[in-house]
Amino acid sequence: MKIYSKDTFVQIIETDIANNFLKENDGSVAVEVKAVSYGLFYKKNNELMGVMQFCSPRDEDMKQRYSLELVRLCFKQNSIIIGGASKLFNFFIDNYRYPTDIFIHQNTIKLNSVEITTNVYEEWGLTNTEINNDKIYIWNNPNITHYTYKITASDSNKYYYGVSHVAKNNASAEDCLNNKYTGSGGRGQNNKFRNWKKKHKQFLQKEIMGIFPTKEEAYNHEKELIGSKWINSSNDFDPLCLNSFNGGLFTGMITGASIELKECEKHGVVKHFGNKCAPCRTEAPISVKNCKTHGEAKHRGDSCYKCDSIRVIKNCEKDSSHGFTSHQNNSCYRCEAQKSVKEKECRKNKKHGITTHFGEACGKCRNENNITNRDCTLNPLHLNAKHRGNNCYLCSAEKTVHSRNHKNVIKENCSYCKI
Repeated sequence: MKIYSKDTFVQIIETDIANNFLKENDGSVAVEVKAVSYGLFYKKNNELMGVMQFCSPRDEDMKQRYSLELVRLCFKQNSIIIGGASKLFNFFIDNYRYPTDIFIHQNTIKLNSVEITTNVYEEWGLTNTEINNDKIYIWNNPNITHYTYKITASDSNKYYYGVSHVAKNNASAEDCLNNKYTGSGGRGQNNKFRNWKKKHKQFLQKEIMGIFPTKEEAYNHEKELIGSKWINSSNDFDPLCLNSFNGGLFTGMITGASIELKECEKHGVVKHFGNKCAPCRTEAPISVKNCKTHGEAKHRGDSCYKCDSIRVIKNCEKDSSHGFTSHQNNSCYRCEAQKSVKEKECRKNKKHGITTHFGEACGKCRNENNITNRDCTLNPLHLNAKHRGNNCYLCSAEKTVHSRNHKNVIKENCSYCKI
């Protein structure tokens, strides 16, 4: 059967329908992460002829580099749809809100149960590259410009580097400055920057350091700018630098468990945090309103900040084995944690075998990425010591011994007492 794309239409379909189609026509199993599925239908009889699926990147390393992964592409057996793949892909690009980049692992598609090499990705304008010995195709949104910036204050000598983007092709430095984003403090709990920013908010200044067509180039430039200046990076770190990490593509904890692609009535298919649309959350204005429970309180849109953050200890209704646990918005914390924790084989490092995964992140890989060897900034005797983030293992061990044995007594041979 041979049809043309002009005789078809595209629409979002249920994941179960897409998985059944893939099983019948491709023999592939369902992806382990939540995916958004698009179906290509024949106008004549509304028959499903093809499926394309997107999801957040499954591999931890790729999750740091790219926003989305095209994970499945399949057409009905004994059928040829000319222009069908391009129509599915373009429909997604037109209806997804500002996709910054997409990558694809395979360079083959299945046609009548036979894998054939395709050049359709080149036709879409994707570029071929190799990462960790894997050949992939990359699509970068031409209507998005990435940039690096520096935040300073006229009444302070401290500074902060960051990365952001604007939804404009070949944006100028002025366009980037018009984007009022001044940084969140980076990855992790960087309260030092947030407190500084709050204190000097009336005097903040933003300088554009570089403009780039891709996210990866921008992050590489950020890493060059920060270098060894970031807090506790080495003995010669710059105390005026407010960055808590060395910039670049982040290698710390990434769960991604609560983030998935869903359809929003206003924005189409976009990222959701739980059941909340990310763009809706961002666009909702912050104002002070009257809450029935808390009186005058900050609201984002119609949601009270205090109501959203309040925690209640009560009996879990979904799982009796949890007993009394902390709840937020009627959601049991233990139930939510169990959704993201699975035992499965590590795809990045075969030596790890079956490990605990948080979302798609292997626990062992995550721990290895967070651990570095360097000289301790607090104790000069701790040379080339193991660090998890900014915490020295040896300092932590001495602190434990100190707290157990002589918390209220100062001893000369205890280096923790000296500190």
